[in-house]
Amino acid sequence: MRRPIGFQTGLALSLINMILVVSPSFAAPITYTEKATASGSLGGVGFTDADVVFSMTGDTTNVRNVTDLSGEIIDSNLGTVTVSVAGAPPAAFTDGGAVFYNHGVGAFPPTIGFSNDVAFFYISSVSASGYDLRTSIGPLSGLAHIFPGVFLDTTAGSFILTSVSSNATFTASTFATSLVTAVLPVSRSVQVNGTATAFATIINTGTTTATACSIAPSSTLPLTFHYQTTNPNTNAVTGTLDTPVDIPANASQSFVIALTPTAAIAPTNVAFNFICTNTPPAPVVTGLTTLLLSGSTGLTPDVVALSATATGDGILHVPGSAGTGAFATASVNVGASGAITGSANTGSATLPLRLTICQSNPANGQCLATPAATVTTTINANATPTFSIFATASGAISFDPANSRIFVVFTDSTNAVRGETSVAVQTQ
Repeated sequence: MRRPIGFQTGLALSLINMILVVSPSFAAPITYTEKATASGSLGGVGFTDADVVFSMTGDTTNVRNVTDLSGEIIDSNLGTVTVSVAGAPPAAFTDGGAVFYNHGVGAFPPTIGFSNDVAFFYISSVSASGYDLRTSIGPLSGLAHIFPGVFLDTTAGSFILTSVSSNATFTASTFATSLVTAVLPVSRSVQVNGTATAFATIINTGTTTATACSIAPSSTLPLTFHYQTTNPNTNAVTGTLDTPVDIPANASQSFVIALTPTAAIAPTNVAFNFICTNTPPAPVVTGLTTLLLSGSTGLTPDVVALSATATGDGILHVPGSAGTGAFATASVNVGASGAITGSANTGSATLPLRLTICQSNPANGQCLATPAATVTTTINANATPTFSIFATASGAISFDPANSRIFVVFTDSTNAVRGETSVAVQTQ
């Protein structure tokens, strides 16, 4: 793998602070698994008496307990349920899903399993008195029940169960290891068959070594993908291409990732599976652990951007609920020359902020023109313009770094995103 572009030297060093700021968003991971021998089809391909494994990784802080109108007490935990047939890679249910446990205090016996709109796979008459989906348990075995013939949409096509030919077993496992991650830069625009590189860092916040940690895209796009460990101080590649590595407790490992589009790709947020053999996957946070990737048939601008706050922690601390704060963004265009418009927004969150931007003098940070909602400038190939972003609050913003963020976006003349970066924001 080629060494990444030189501008990114500072990017890898910024990842640790970003990860640690956001990491509380996924506090207590737990993985639920239920399996049996069953028949049916997945993506139009039938299977008979195959090993079928359902799985979901969730956060124990999201477990909910309700008592329904009939008096049944039910615990549930929402998440993305996957299914694997005969050892094949898992397919995710696109309508989400949940794991549930009915305590059996009403008309129904104790029941545990998976559901979305219907309870499609579960065990009845289980012995799990006092269980609440928050701790490890199992294996629990019992008679398997299905919702025969129901069509369930997955990333591999429709999934249908027609029969079960064995008892099912259910397990829940918490982990002594937990991963948090980040990717920088968060946007790359390359030509088809050109390679976009970025840095990723995995931190093992657990108390035991995370084993055989690897990275892979979680979406199906026309591209090739590789990853390799790096020295975070120099960005030099280390280790062996596409080889999982162990990460000790309370330690981190930096990587370079490389994505090569083999066909045109409109700007798309690519999510990644950061996972080790003894951990659940790291949580996905768009704009933090994803890469906005585009692959074009012609050359386009490719603005690699990095923002810096005054406190150096990736957080813009706005003084008071009516104050103004500012941060800086550095960039380099490693693509073709072109007209670029810079702007700032708060993503999918609605925050009480008025945002303006200006191109700045890189020597002193002073605006070259009055800050406005957008700024348009021509960025030549290899040029390194800088920008200042101003945020004026009209209300309080609590500390929520995964969701309360300011995104700086660079678009070309077709309004396609050619660069992006972000910082967290709070008032104080």
